[in-house]
Amino acid sequence: MTETEREVIHELNKARTNPKAYALYLKEERQYYSGKNISKPGEITVKTREGLVAVNECIAALEKAKPVNVLRPHKELSKAAGWLAADQAKTGRTGHSGSDGSTLPQRLARYYSGSYVGIGENISYGGCEARQIVMQLLIDDDVSSRGHRHNIMSAAFDCCGVAINTHSVYRCVCVMDFGKFRSEE
Repeated sequence: MTETEREVIHELNKARTNPKAYALYLKEERQYYSGKNISKPGEITVKTREGLVAVNECIAALEKAKPVNVLRPHKELSKAAGWLAADQAKTGRTGHSGSDGSTLPQRLARYYSGSYVGIGENISYGGCEARQIVMQLLIDDDVSSRGHRHNIMSAAFDCCGVAINTHSVYRCVCVMDFGKFRSEE
């Protein structure tokens, strides 16, 4: 894993183990919003769908959330995430299906033959820095289920693989594959 990929897992663990403190980072982000636009010095303006509504909802959710276990890096999950990030770097595609039609369970099976209790996947587009990536997925703008936030904060997962690559449309793609594996007997 690259340094930035390790930093993503570190940021995920900050949010998971101390959600109230992590909410402070989101409170700081509010200053960059004007309506539904985010304008940070030296960066391009990004138009969101929900604006501060999603940010404030995320802050409230983190302030109420109970801390959960840390995520450990997982080599095979990182390989599965790496395959999709590399595929999207080549094709410019988005979404959870690979250009070969593969899903997360199929990609994971390429690298891991054991069984798992559960797996999940988050994908971030645009952000290239760890905190930016994690905050984007916690806010989960325009995702009514807030499924990315749920994956990040779920105690059902105890390990994670992360892969970041370039993306022809969105600059960067970050794939996070989460899991909980059965103990080998």
